[in-house]
Amino acid sequence: MIKSLNDLAETQMLNFSEKLSAHLLNELLRLQSHLNSLHAKTVISIGCFSPQAFEPRWYLQSGIANLKNVEWHLPIYSQTQMKFVNIGNDFSKISQWGIGLVDQAKFDQSSHDEKLDVMIVPGVAFDRCLMRVGRGKGYFDRYFANHASEIIKIGVCFDMQLVDQIEADDHDVAMDIVVTDQKIYRAI
Repeated sequence: MIKSLNDLAETQMLNFSEKLSAHLLNELLRLQSHLNSLHAKTVISIGCFSPQAFEPRWYLQSGIANLKNVEWHLPIYSQTQMKFVNIGNDFSKISQWGIGLVDQAKFDQSSHDEKLDVMIVPGVAFDRCLMRVGRGKGYFDRYFANHASEIIKIGVCFDMQLVDQIEADDHDVAMDIVVTDQKIYRAI
């Protein structure tokens, strides 16, 4: 799968990413309204990620960075864990590979681990049951082990990354929504 994604021409990657980003913006607006009416949330906290070379540029729609009453959070990583730090609307941190890996002492001293309402989640593949194959290090799986029920999880991928079925392990957590360049799949 990764080889197929790496073989995409840059123009194809950007075209698919633009379409995905437009679908994601609409979904985030829908969720913002839903969370506001359900929980009287005035500010929504969204966890996100810095795409690797083969992953969708989910943030291309200018409306995403300009969403009102949204706090954006990027992960910091130790060798085995992940926490999120508030980046405001500074999307340059996303396009520059984000915060990234920090040494364990710095990670432990970090007071960050923001409570998130929504998380935009990377994956190498997703299925129509909203299961995912991640990047392979297990950071998101371990994070969801402690936070899955609290967060609306949105997987993002190109339509070509959808597969019939993913063999899920006990620790795997299904997404609530998967957004592609072609369609939105919802469990909620």
